[in-house]
Amino acid sequence: METCAYIDAYLRKAAENGEFDPFKNVQPPLDRLLSPKKNTILHIYLSTTSKRHPQFIEGILGLCPSLLLKVNVHADTPLHIAARYGHVDAAEVLIKQANGDEIDLESGEGPTESKMAAVRKMLRMTNKNKETALHEAARNERSRDIVKAIMRNEDPTKFTYSANNNGETPLYLAVKNRNMEIAFELLNHPDSQLLAYGGPNGKTALHEAIVLHFEDNDFTDEGQRKSLWEKYRSLYGSKNEEDDNQSYTELVIPRMLLYEMGSLTKVTDEKGWTPLHYAVYRRKRLAVSILLGFDISSAYIADKCWKRTALHIAACRGFQDIVKEIISECPDCCELTDIRGWNVIHYAVISKSDEVLKEVLKYSSLIYLLNEKDVKGNTPVHLYKACHPRLPPFMRHGDADMFNHWSTLHKQIQTEGDFSSKKNEILAWMEDLGTGPLGKIEMRNRERAETKETIILKFEKVKDSHLVAAAIIATVTFAAMFTMPGGYISDKNDLKKGTPILSGNSAFIAFMISDTIAMVLSTSCVFIHFILVMLGYLERYYWLIRCAFSFLFYAMVAMGDYICDRRLCSFSTFLWIWHLCWFELLLLHILFDHKRNMEFISFGQ
Repeated sequence: METCAYIDAYLRKAAENGEFDPFKNVQPPLDRLLSPKKNTILHIYLSTTSKRHPQFIEGILGLCPSLLLKVNVHADTPLHIAARYGHVDAAEVLIKQANGDEIDLESGEGPTESKMAAVRKMLRMTNKNKETALHEAARNERSRDIVKAIMRNEDPTKFTYSANNNGETPLYLAVKNRNMEIAFELLNHPDSQLLAYGGPNGKTALHEAIVLHFEDNDFTDEGQRKSLWEKYRSLYGSKNEEDDNQSYTELVIPRMLLYEMGSLTKVTDEKGWTPLHYAVYRRKRLAVSILLGFDISSAYIADKCWKRTALHIAACRGFQDIVKEIISECPDCCELTDIRGWNVIHYAVISKSDEVLKEVLKYSSLIYLLNEKDVKGNTPVHLYKACHPRLPPFMRHGDADMFNHWSTLHKQIQTEGDFSSKKNEILAWMEDLGTGPLGKIEMRNRERAETKETIILKFEKVKDSHLVAAAIIATVTFAAMFTMPGGYISDKNDLKKGTPILSGNSAFIAFMISDTIAMVLSTSCVFIHFILVMLGYLERYYWLIRCAFSFLFYAMVAMGDYICDRRLCSFSTFLWIWHLCWFELLLLHILFDHKRNMEFISFGQ
């Protein structure tokens, strides 16, 4: 059994600071001088983000060459540690020391193949998580040059750098951690198509690239972003002029993966989802266009559990633009049905999006899909009628044949005596959409509907406050009009007897107009709330709730007292303008603060 000596505080401090002299005459040998977790001097020196100097490493390896491949309790070599913390100079020294010969890392010239065996032995050493130094480097954006050094000394035809214990390959890790420069270097290798590309749960680097989609802020600066794009253009060129108008980062890595590993478009994860499924679910329209452009066959691949294609998911989620993209590229995929027998029109119906349904129905060649029944005998019209008693509102102005056919089916369903009993069953079935690798499959509009319901509940809670405010405004404005500022003409001989004294005053006229507006709006608000008490604060009356809120708001604006004294006309004008500006700022705040909550007028009607 090999004996070892623990590093004392003095030597540990020297190792951390890179002080070489204290180790010149140390006993026992340096390879037996270990920490409790079996870290050597080199492990300790490299385990920091601070800059490390290659001279110390060269000196220590000169005293004890065996430290180069010495592993700690986790089976990490010094190269693992250097790659983990992004110490480029240290990694290059370790690679140079492994073959005992000088390597020109800039030109790529190195020793003969026989002498490279020692280097590759170190590069391919795995720790207890089955990770090589390349796995570690792929996680750290500072380790790009380490990746370049490793790939220059490696031969992917003989070693593909397979997955770690978590199922992650270096290429997958680079994409997952958004290290696009590193992913670019891996894909730029002459034999990159031989590299392993897998991730956990059957995913590939392309699946992950689609999920992340590489937004612009993944680059530290504009120069880095343009640099990567120019490198890509120099390697592959631009397939069309539109590329120049697209975001650089949305194109580079997914396209490089497709150019180097084109078959990835058809590789599915453990649930049978292709990268196209992922792109559609996340509504990455540009990614959908890229994937279909490289391999249109991926649109026909269905998942394992529900037999859904990407088109089914796009229709279900209410993504009209993506439905249009897929159908325009591969219209035949509309014929495919899922495990329940639902076709694309079934899914367009359950999305509760008139835009999606309209997009699908505009293709007259798909009219026959209206007759297709699912495993329970329901056509798309059955599903639509379960949610909406009437025909789709847009259909009367669309294709005449489609309208007539839908109307015929609609009337046939009305004559079915058992449809009312089936309605609840259909609605429950429409709610059960299962799950996918990215979570529960839900209609995009459901979140909006839930938000709308929440807003309605809030309005119901504050209705008493609204009523009180509206009643007070109505009372005040009526009283102001009844008392009449300035009084009435009471002279018996005056032909204008009984009319307001200030009737010819422009300020008085402005007062009367604003006061009347405030009284009418506040009274209307009270009336709406009385109606809602009888009808209930239901979703279909949401437009009334919004009207009541708007009436109350503008009544408050209009009730601002206008000074009727001609001598103070300029002052009153100033007050009125200030009054309006203040409320306009408040209105803008409300509009911006509740923008997402106020976009439901047309939904679900």
